[in-house]
Amino acid sequence: MHFVIAIAARDLEEEFLNCMRRTGAHLNFASLGQGTVTPGILELLGLERTEKSVLFSLCTHDLALKVIRALTEQIGLNSPGRGIALALPLTSMDRRLASQLKGEQPLQQPTDRQEEDLMNLPYELIIAIVDKGTSDLVMDAARAAGAPGGTVLHAKGTDAGRTRRFFGISLAEEREMVFIVVPAADKSPIMRSIAQQAGAQSETHALLFSLPVSAASGISLSGEVEDPQEEDAP
Repeated sequence: MHFVIAIAARDLEEEFLNCMRRTGAHLNFASLGQGTVTPGILELLGLERTEKSVLFSLCTHDLALKVIRALTEQIGLNSPGRGIALALPLTSMDRRLASQLKGEQPLQQPTDRQEEDLMNLPYELIIAIVDKGTSDLVMDAARAAGAPGGTVLHAKGTDAGRTRRFFGISLAEEREMVFIVVPAADKSPIMRSIAQQAGAQSETHALLFSLPVSAASGISLSGEVEDPQEEDAP
């Protein structure tokens, strides 16, 4: 099973969703986000902060690849500014939900080789959960280590107003989630830079972790664009 994430300009949200539905992905969710273009560039170009739609979908392995391929071909993720799509492998989920998503296909546990392959995928998704209004500090630290950019989602903790503290922050406060997709080889220095400049012990209070990306499209890193055309892609 995979978790597909697609990030698009706000006005392309329905186009993305329709493409995903036509491909067979029906368990979809949408959230609002913002791009992380630096204020200086925005002022230079006379632009507002870029508004994004972040779409999530639960899919089987094969369907996840079909969704990303369809978005690449029908939406044109190869072109700049059209958006990105990526798939993240799940290690576990509710068995009945998995059965419904997989239909009559038998549920299979990953083999040792498959689990090992997950540790050697080309991309990683770095997620930083930070205090509201501090995502720019996280992105400054990430860019200093070579990160190309990211997307910010607004969120709120579910501490139900209790005074319990975690890493010095209230889980019920307004938060921001920063998504940054990077080559796996660059993950460690980028996460180290974020931890040093905006980690849990800093005023930013970033909670930081990463997830492996099994397929991606529309990601331009060092001039390269991933296009999952191979049928045997992981």
